Amino acid sequence: ILTVLLMCLISNHRHRVLDVDLKPKHVHFNEHVAETKAKLRHTRIELANQHDDDNAGFGIREMKSIDVIQEIPTDIVLDQFQKNALFSFNSKDVNADILKMPELHFLLDMKNPCWLEPLTAVDPYARPLPYLMRRPHALDGVLQYNSKMFNNSKNPYRVRCLPYVYILGVQKCGTSDLYERLAMHPDFHPCVNKELHWWDNLPTAVMANLKTGRNKFQQFLSLDEYISYFDDAALRISETKETHGAAAEQMGITGEATPNTLYDNKNWREYPGNADRAEPKYLTPHFMHRIHSNAKFLITLRNPTARLYSGYLYFSDKPTLEQFHKWTTLVVKQFNKCVSEASERKCVHETYHPTNELQLLKLRLRTGLYVVDIEEWTSVFPKENFKVVTLEERNKDPIRQMKDIFAFLDMDPIDFATEELIRELHPVNVNKRKDATSLGPMLNSTKTILDEFYKPYNEQLAHLLNDPTFNWA
Repeated sequence: ILTVLLMCLISNHRHRVLDVDLKPKHVHFNEHVAETKAKLRHTRIELANQHDDDNAGFGIREMKSIDVIQEIPTDIVLDQFQKNALFSFNSKDVNADILKMPELHFLLDMKNPCWLEPLTAVDPYARPLPYLMRRPHALDGVLQYNSKMFNNSKNPYRVRCLPYVYILGVQKCGTSDLYERLAMHPDFHPCVNKELHWWDNLPTAVMANLKTGRNKFQQFLSLDEYISYFDDAALRISETKETHGAAAEQMGITGEATPNTLYDNKNWREYPGNADRAEPKYLTPHFMHRIHSNAKFLITLRNPTARLYSGYLYFSDKPTLEQFHKWTTLVVKQFNKCVSEASERKCVHETYHPTNELQLLKLRLRTGLYVVDIEEWTSVFPKENFKVVTLEERNKDPIRQMKDIFAFLDMDPIDFATEELIRELHPVNVNKRKDATSLGPMLNSTKTILDEFYKPYNEQLAHLLNDPTFNWA
């Protein structure tokens, strides 16, 4: 009877959840997620308070502002300070060699990889962080908490966290869409910006002199500054841990979704250990493994032929079918010429060398060679740490795919109201130019060239993942 009553109440409240404008143009992604979750929590509060005394106040606890967290025992705090002192010091050096970074010692009772550092000032940020230019008040809650901690604790500390999960890519395969659906889960706490572009722009002394022109917010940040983007999420994870009690200590996680991380090693020649090599010895997964060897990864893909065309429409100022065909013919010819003279691996990574003219064409053919990059990552991390999905399947059945993803991340099952939010979410970050959307499909001759080019790579990927879905036949 109680179940029937709950379902009726959910149905009555459903319009409140679904009335949310899921992607208003003037609202930042994180603000939008917070607003949507607030709507969802409001429904949960009423259901819990009216019909389930055991769950009463669950939503209210979620809505409480961050306050001074009950202090972690002194012995644990001091042990963390001692064990992570070298890491904390070295992580502040923008030119630090990550492969030589001291080991991090995470808190054992938290699911997300988090640790403690001494809080030496209320505002510990040495310089403005680029992505916070868009959200200047994003860390206000952190600074308020720091003030209370700094003035009321004998051993003031700050909780630092790395992502539990990374959405590695791929560009134009629905990374924004996947991240937003992931953020609908009440136990996921987004960082201040979905894309951080740190791992695909690993800082070194030499790289600091390169003009990559990636985006106007980019500056070469230290590892400590990268971690700062997760300080708000870290505080919320800690708040969840303390206020929900021992039974919920493993709940909260955070993550990011830079769509280039899977494949973009354009500056591999400047990475430590790669000097004077014809092919890279160290790539992004090697550096990430040094910091967090048990990270989890989500990869969202789509038919590489469709992905290339979508990217062309998105990045080109005046796209035409004829230009796309011309550029496609050129890049396929040049890549095939390269692999006839050198190793495939060399050609894949040479494509993104800063001096290569193909970088200027806005036609990223090699991005669709998914199997090449996934094999690079699975040679460093265990294969079971990866979940690879397709945009096509998510469009068909978003609930099924997201449930699989939540299970992969060891997250609690979602309730009916969250399912409805995920189901009704509109596609995010689609092509916006009128001339692009009205252009229509690519020429059949172009499609044939690309399908034939990508076919062997798709077959290898399907074999690697033991899933014929990735043939896109």
